[in-house]
Amino acid sequence: MLKKKSNEISAVKRLLFAVAAVLLFSSSAKAGEPIWKSFDKAQLEKLLASGRVAFVDRSRRSGKELGVAGVYIKAPPEKVWAAITDFSAYPKIIPQITDVKVLEKNSKFARVKFSMFLIKLGPVKIQSDYSQKWLYEKPDRITIVSDDKKAEKQGAGEDANATVWELVPANKGAATLLFYTTISDLRDGGIAGRYMVDRQPTIQIGFDLANALTQTAAIKKKAESGK
Repeated sequence: MLKKKSNEISAVKRLLFAVAAVLLFSSSAKAGEPIWKSFDKAQLEKLLASGRVAFVDRSRRSGKELGVAGVYIKAPPEKVWAAITDFSAYPKIIPQITDVKVLEKNSKFARVKFSMFLIKLGPVKIQSDYSQKWLYEKPDRITIVSDDKKAEKQGAGEDANATVWELVPANKGAATLLFYTTISDLRDGGIAGRYMVDRQPTIQIGFDLANALTQTAAIKKKAESGK
């Protein structure tokens, strides 16, 4: 019982440390840059090594609330990159993803179609099929945009709904700090999704944070297991 209580206290302390660190450094982030880039590298490693971190980032895109998750992975960046881009594994490592089809793939980008279960609202299940273009900027960044003509004309940096993976080498290259930044719109799921967001807008950022945590946890497990 005492050991369990001690573990719970330690978990709370780690959470409070993460929140305090985010609040302390968020004000110094430059416009258009993610909050975590304001952290000292040593502090950043210590923060993520203590546990997963998730927060809302308003500095990157004006008027947008982005869900961000960061995690420390005991695997080099190249292995983490391979885990992120192994599309066939997604239905196995992320339960919400039910199917993945790679439409096109080369060294610069991949076009992928996902089928995903979003949320259950009473008897109604909100699901979504969507296509994305994954733009590779090796060795440390993947930008994901909608795979449509508008997104291609705008470019990755201008797509307001772009999702980003960023990899930072740690422990002399033996480990990786992985960050996932995402923004979505549950209203794309149809009438039920629009009703839910209009009635309770905060559910959107909650969904994005949960998605960011799920994605980073899945990639951490896959990269560290080597499977």
